[in-house]
Amino acid sequence: MSTIVLNESMKTAVEIAQSLAREYHNEYFYPAHILRALVHNEVGLKDFLESIDKDPGYIKEWAEEHMAACPKVGKAKDSIMGDPVVKTVFDEADHIRIKLGLDKISPICVLAALVKPGVAFSSAQLKSFPVIEKKYWMPLSMKVASSRL
Repeated sequence: MSTIVLNESMKTAVEIAQSLAREYHNEYFYPAHILRALVHNEVGLKDFLESIDKDPGYIKEWAEEHMAACPKVGKAKDSIMGDPVVKTVFDEADHIRIKLGLDKISPICVLAALVKPGVAFSSAQLKSFPVIEKKYWMPLSMKVASSRL
């Protein structure tokens, strides 16, 4: 992830994901932790989700269910890194960032990466997720390109 450049909202989301992993006694933070962090009030994605008629509360619960299934350790480290799948998510988010014409990876880029089947979650897992990859991203790309998301 050394070449990945995150915007301030996404940096906050990573800090929240690390904190959640510590709270859940995980050795790493996983895509579910990132997803849960994206709907935190400090990140700003809640308003976007509500604007496309998606319930941030449901997404929070969905992420928490997947966080609960992540491997646990007796005592979490002080410094928690992302697991290898998180790197895949950020690599995909970087490709999306380029398509949207953004300078830095934003929460919307990461959300788009997370809902792409096979990147972080399987197609079967995403069947119960309310945001569909192709339905929202391209029509919203112009709107999102200038926002902090």
